[in-house]
Amino acid sequence: MTKIRKFLIIFLNILSFFLVFGGCVSNEQEIKSETKVESVQGNIIKVVGKAPDFNTAKMNAFKEACRVVVIGFIGEEQEKNNYKKLEKSIYSNPLKFIIEYKIIDKYTANNVVNVIMEVKPDIEKIKNVLISLGFNVGNYTPQSSTQGSQSQSSSQTAGQTGQNTPSNVATTKDDLFGVDDAAVMNAIKSMKPEEVEIIKRYVKSMIYMVYYEESKIKDNIEYFKFAVSRINNYFAINNIEYVDIEQINELKKDSEIVRLVTQGGVSELQLIADRIGADIYTVVDLKINTRVEGTKNIAQVNVTLKMFEAATGRGLGEDMGISDELYSTSSMDIAIRACIDNAIKKSMDKVVKMVQYKMFLSFKDGIRYKVVLYNVGSTKNRLEFEKAIQSTKGFRSFKAISATKDEAVYFVYYMGTLEEFELELFKILQAVPGFENFDEVLKRRNSVEFKI
Repeated sequence: MTKIRKFLIIFLNILSFFLVFGGCVSNEQEIKSETKVESVQGNIIKVVGKAPDFNTAKMNAFKEACRVVVIGFIGEEQEKNNYKKLEKSIYSNPLKFIIEYKIIDKYTANNVVNVIMEVKPDIEKIKNVLISLGFNVGNYTPQSSTQGSQSQSSSQTAGQTGQNTPSNVATTKDDLFGVDDAAVMNAIKSMKPEEVEIIKRYVKSMIYMVYYEESKIKDNIEYFKFAVSRINNYFAINNIEYVDIEQINELKKDSEIVRLVTQGGVSELQLIADRIGADIYTVVDLKINTRVEGTKNIAQVNVTLKMFEAATGRGLGEDMGISDELYSTSSMDIAIRACIDNAIKKSMDKVVKMVQYKMFLSFKDGIRYKVVLYNVGSTKNRLEFEKAIQSTKGFRSFKAISATKDEAVYFVYYMGTLEEFELELFKILQAVPGFENFDEVLKRRNSVEFKI
């Protein structure tokens, strides 16, 4: 009886372990936390560390960076075969092999802390330890990515990072958008090299805003918020500037925006994007499919992203990310969030490149800036202002949106930065009668307001 009781206790303990730690799975494989190398550029390794707490996640990232160097010297097979020896000499205290590091992002998903870092390991120091351990050290040839030192599955869950980084897209003529498109090639051929670079710089530094159409959402709003957070996380990891969701929520209460939305004609999100100075705003929509089979909570999610130019409201296209079918034995919530993250990862690289591509073509005849002049007063002043705009060196064209004695509004197409346009305008107008008090009132990234 004693032996049977001991056996039952051991069996129940093992069963409890699997019940507690059972997670989201895809293709019959369990999704587990892992450490992952994103990229290797020179001596800088971009790595994601995961763990229940921040310090352990950070140490896991350091450890994985050291593994990249070790594998770069002795190969992956040798590293695996001698893992215990390497664990004792290098991996157990990875911090002493790190020269410097930078934390790019950190967040918590499903009670797992994720730390995205750029790490510079001490390659020479690791090499010397490998030699002292008796390894035949060859030339250092690091891999661009490695499998994490912990167990991994092929599926993805909320909390993993994005894939290729648009910030690393080359600026060569045929490589900016990852497409060999005749329209882009023809546009580039018709432009001066310095003009191509001006537009590329602007397009690659555009500010993005992501939200959802709240009035159309009946339930599950928490998943829309989660989708926005994952897209913003992609932007953060890839050094793309974006508008924080709290800033959007604050502006939704702004009395002037509420008034204009009530009047109709312009969407709330376009007004907010214009106020903040975003170049692009994206509307997120979700289609969530779920079912339960035995102990499996199965989900599949389609994430639709509709992109718009903030200044004009012009549609730039849309893309649908279709997630894999994932399940969780713990809860449906985990499965749904994993699917949202999975779908977003499939879309974001393509979406960003598509937007950059379309905006490049839009700006081939000059970057569009919104220019406002207050206290116009007379037709003479307005014409002098328009003449000054057309006299700037980078001027290509302009479109008058509205004009009264109180204010005149224009879209100015200019080949250069907004700061360069301002400087030219001030120099031209400083000696013009009626513009003695000409000054800037407000400037955002893609708009500027003056008064006289």
